[in-house]
Amino acid sequence: MKHILLLAIGLIFIACQPAVVKNDQADPARHIILLYTNDEHGWMEPEATYAGAAGMLALWKKEAGEDSLEHLLILSGGDMWTGPAISTITHGKSMVEIMNRMKYDAVTLGNHEFDFTVDTLRQRIMEMQFPVVAANIREKASGNRPDFVLPYTLQKVNGVSVGIIGLSSKFTPTTTKPDNVALYNFTDYITEIKLVVPQLKAAGAELIVICGHLCYEEMRDLAPQAKALGISVIGGGHCHETLNETVDGVTLVQTGSNLKKYAVVDLWFDNIADTVISIHSRMQSNTTAEADSSLQKAIASQRQSMDIGLTEVIGYAREKIPGNSVEMRNLITDSWLYMYPQGQIAITNTGGIRQEIQAGNITIETIFGLLPFQNSILELKLTGAQFKDCLTRDMVIGGVNMINGELLNSGGTLHADSTYRVLINDYMYSLPNRKFKTFDPKPYDTGILYRQPLLDWLRSVKTDTGNPLNNYLDQQPRR
Repeated sequence: MKHILLLAIGLIFIACQPAVVKNDQADPARHIILLYTNDEHGWMEPEATYAGAAGMLALWKKEAGEDSLEHLLILSGGDMWTGPAISTITHGKSMVEIMNRMKYDAVTLGNHEFDFTVDTLRQRIMEMQFPVVAANIREKASGNRPDFVLPYTLQKVNGVSVGIIGLSSKFTPTTTKPDNVALYNFTDYITEIKLVVPQLKAAGAELIVICGHLCYEEMRDLAPQAKALGISVIGGGHCHETLNETVDGVTLVQTGSNLKKYAVVDLWFDNIADTVISIHSRMQSNTTAEADSSLQKAIASQRQSMDIGLTEVIGYAREKIPGNSVEMRNLITDSWLYMYPQGQIAITNTGGIRQEIQAGNITIETIFGLLPFQNSILELKLTGAQFKDCLTRDMVIGGVNMINGELLNSGGTLHADSTYRVLINDYMYSLPNRKFKTFDPKPYDTGILYRQPLLDWLRSVKTDTGNPLNNYLDQQPRR
């Protein structure tokens, strides 16, 4: 009888307790903070008013609040390296270490990830503590995706399964050395996401975003199809644009370059209805006096491990020389002709000039950052007519001037049927949309990297505070 009474009391007690409900049902709203950067280009150190990687990580920790970085989703739209010497001389290895410490969750491949060959890229990927995604890279021989990249990844963020699709720029074959990607096709974005989205959903993705090395117009064109497929966010890159807008209900973000900004996308997701409740995005400037101390030490260690020879002072500038200035362009092409006098004309591309020369001492490191690529100088033999036929707006030229549509050199008019020795970087020569290979299929490879003549010339003129580099600059446009 006593046992029956106790049982009855127990049942009454249980009945009076509130129902136990799954946390998802009690509060189905899940908050996800997506942090996005693109085109970091190795700019881990502070620069001018920007706080570098350590400053950005300090800001990210504030974004997370009481949560750890593990509760954030941190993505990069690619072009992680090829920039300052601290990244370039290690072929991106130093930047991978920094991004590992910043706890990136996934990245896509930009064109500059291929600058140091696919073998080097494979090594960098092995060092990464985050997946690399690019759905639109396929081997020409097999049609399969290469084994060093995934089409997508699935990440659990605050209880939500987030699918991240990677897209590399379809223009990669002409924005890195073509030979480096000769075995691969960079295929249509929409075709690939139509293939991948059903696979992601079958794998359990509740929310889908694109991490892409795409310019603004490409992102806009992709938005309607992304909306139809249930994609909520498209992150871009490549064109160094700053973008924060919504097109057809899809949030588009792109953060310029060099870790100067990052995007914050606040998403609220209903875990029961499997639907986005709201998305709000903003652009945050990386201007803070704070720095993450652990990351700051890692960056300092990277600097200490750099070749001591890079700090050698080889010149002096009284005033800053902007990277896109006439003076800079003339300086680079003229240095080729000074140091390789067999050449009569010099051609390089505007995209190969990556930064400015600051006022003050000029070091070898300065020139590595200015001209960071592994481009070598070729010598071609072209007639005047062929050279004029090859001339395009993005070319920086030396040894000739164009006046009223007429090409002139030191000897007067460039003759259509005369042959000239033309110096050009091997990247430009190898582009399939140029005619250089057609006009001279067997150029002479000088074996000289395109930054070496400037280094040698700067040493030869011995600029200093009393004899600054600015005294030697030619302000006259060549065209």
